[in-house]
Amino acid sequence: MRKINCSLTKPGSLGRAIEEIKKYRNELDQKTQLFVERLANIGVNIAMMTLATKGKGDSPKGADFAIKIDKNGNVVNGLITVSSESILFWEFGAGYKFNPGGSPNPKADEFGMGPGTYPGQTHVPDPGYWFYYEENGDSHMSYGTQATMPMYVASMEMIDNIYKVAKEVFRNG
Repeated sequence: MRKINCSLTKPGSLGRAIEEIKKYRNELDQKTQLFVERLANIGVNIAMMTLATKGKGDSPKGADFAIKIDKNGNVVNGLITVSSESILFWEFGAGYKFNPGGSPNPKADEFGMGPGTYPGQTHVPDPGYWFYYEENGDSHMSYGTQATMPMYVASMEMIDNIYKVAKEVFRNG
C-alpha cells in the first residue's frame, strides 16, 4: 500500500499529490501487464513440457505456442494459443487403448471432446488398433493417443500460481 500525503494549506501540494497518483496508476498498469505475462509464461512452459514428456500414442507431439497480451483501457488480457494438427488428441484423447474410461480431461464433456467424438470415427470401442489413411494414400496403424491435457494442466498450474506471482509483482510500491 502506498501513502500519498497532501496539504490543503501548502501551495503546490495538491498538484504534487495528483502527479504521484498518476505515477502510481502507470506503475500499477505496468505491474498488471507483467502479472499477466508471468502467468502466461508459466502456462506455456507447463503446456510445452507436458506435451513433450507425457503420454502414449502415435499423434505427432509438435506444436507452436504463442502468447498474446492485449491492453484495453484498464483491462489486460492474456491469451495462450497452440497450433498443432493433433493438439485435440493430446488434450482429450483418442482411442480406447490409452483412454479406456473416456477422456480424463474435466472439460471434455463441456466441449464435446474425447475418444469417440472425432467426426466419422468408428473405432473408439476397439481395444486394439485401427488403420487410417493420409491424404497421399499411405496407411498407418494407430492405437490412439493418451489424453495428457497440456492446456488443462497449464491452466491449473497458472491458477495455483496466481497468489505467488501477484505477491512477487505487486509487493513493491
